[in-house]
Amino acid sequence: MIIDKIIVSQESYCSKNRYDIIYSNKKYIEKLFSQGVTPDNISESALKSYYAHIYFLQVKNGGFSKLDEKIGTKITILYYIKDGLKSIGATKNINLFEQYLDAKEKQETQNYKIFDKLFTYINNQEDVLQLNTNWLKENKKLAISKKHHLTNSYRSNLEIFQENQKKINVKILKKLCKIANEEYLRITSYDQNNLYMNSCHFKTIHSYFYMIKEKERYVMYNSFTKKEVSSVLIKGEDAEKKRFFSTLWHKFIA
Repeated sequence: MIIDKIIVSQESYCSKNRYDIIYSNKKYIEKLFSQGVTPDNISESALKSYYAHIYFLQVKNGGFSKLDEKIGTKITILYYIKDGLKSIGATKNINLFEQYLDAKEKQETQNYKIFDKLFTYINNQEDVLQLNTNWLKENKKLAISKKHHLTNSYRSNLEIFQENQKKINVKILKKLCKIANEEYLRITSYDQNNLYMNSCHFKTIHSYFYMIKEKERYVMYNSFTKKEVSSVLIKGEDAEKKRFFSTLWHKFIA
């Protein structure tokens, strides 16, 4: 993760328009996205507000069919929407969203129009926009910045993101998760001097894991049981050299 902060402008925080602070967070995240920064490198708290608002915008402006077009089968986005609605306290919308997910899985798209009517009724009792605004303003991870500080923070975030990319190959993590039938979400920590020696800790939709580079393998372990879950061979240059010289040596002594 680059910085575990929700970064918004001072103007949006002080604004009487409740939408402004949500928009400020949304704009900042989308600016990072445009530069290739992945969700697993952005504060989860910021993403919760962002995706809760994506849900609100799509359903309010186009109904659940519009939401369906927007997110498709992207499991991580579905996870963040649900997590976001839960965090801001939109309990009735969570129940509605779960009904939508169930209908989506069963391909019962005819129910979407019913869900649209339910959303209108529910939102009169449970205002997602207001809940999101309140949650942002009261969040301990909120960082309020002036315009030039926002720009400096943005540049700093990009630099940290680029460094993170050099540290760990996320493609390997995703491959390990796929073998284990898990859906990769994000790295939670990377420590070169911890108990597990060069381990990378990360989470999936269902649990927490860590990865270690062991000789010619990357191995994924369950964080709670410490048992091996999956592994892949390292196909790097060093591994190729080892195989080449090992084959050559066996031919030589044969």
